[in-house]
Parts: sequence; structure tokens; C-alpha cells
Amino acid sequence: VGRPVLALVGPAGAGKSSLVRAGVIPRLRGRGPLLVLQLRPGRDPFLTLARVINAAQEPGSGSSEDGPFGLTTGPSLDDGDAATSEQEEAPAATVAERMAGMLRRKPQVLNLMLGRMLERRGGSVLLLVDQLEELYTLAPDADTRRQIMTALCGAADARPAPVRAVCTLRAALLARPA
Repeated sequence: VGRPVLALVGPAGAGKSSLVRAGVIPRLRGRGPLLVLQLRPGRDPFLTLARVINAAQEPGSGSSEDGPFGLTTGPSLDDGDAATSEQEEAPAATVAERMAGMLRRKPQVLNLMLGRMLERRGGSVLLLVDQLEELYTLAPDADTRRQIMTALCGAADARPAPVRAVCTLRAALLARPA
């Protein structure tokens, strides 16, 4: 639990996810407030991640200068696409799709998103990626796999955001991410 990125590897059905939920998460919660963002990568891991982050946002927590999902938009984060009032009032699916696009273009933005959430909430974040093998069995291409891993590991390694990433992975597929 002391490392920022942890891979829990074992045979299918061994209880990897249960171990994380019953052991790792309570241990981290014992150290202070913890926001757990749990996802399975699926066919579009960036959209999955964006939906999880979007769902974790507290309603009404952004200021008037914030774009959707609590980030100030502008050249440094969004390639110059300024948020409009129409985009700010977009349905959750559109906000998540927009966030996923931003993460695809600049995976390092995940650290900024999580940092913003933690500024409001305090505590730390656990990114729980259950069944990481889905990146290799369902995701469309190597670039997507590389970018999502860059986002997850970069957020966990970066400071000041106290973020940890825990991934579960079937042992039979260990060679693929290695």
C-alpha cells in the first residue's frame, strides 16, 4: 500500500478484487479520507474513466470560472477550446465524452483533474482498475493502451495529488502489459 502504483496479479477467480476491497481500501481509509474511483477499462477506457470521474464530481462544486468537470478550460488544458455556456449545460454523457477526448489528447491532464477534486474534498484518491486485462482484450489499439496507462501511472506518480493506482490482472495475461 506504500507504493503509488500496485498491480495485483493472480489466477481468474482467485479473489483479487475482493482483496482490494476488503484489504487495500480499508487500510488506505485508515490513513484519512479516500475517494475510490473504480473502473473496468472496457472497449473505450478513456470514456469509462471520464464517466467515473464525472460521476464523482460534487454537484455545484465548480466556480463560475470553471468549465465542465471542474477544470478551467483554455490552451493549457483543452487545446484552446474554450468552454461555452452551451457546453457547461451539456448532458452528463456529453461532458464525459468531452473529458475523454481531452484525456486521449493529453493523458497527463488526469493528474490535474484529480488534483482539482482533491482541493475541494481533501484526502486522497485510489484509482482502482479492475480487470486491467480488458485493455488488451477489448481496447482497440496499442496507442490507446499506452495512453491510458500513461494517464493512470502518471497521476499516481505525480505530486502534489495524493493518488494511488491499483490494478487487478489475471496472471494468464501478465505478459501483455509487461
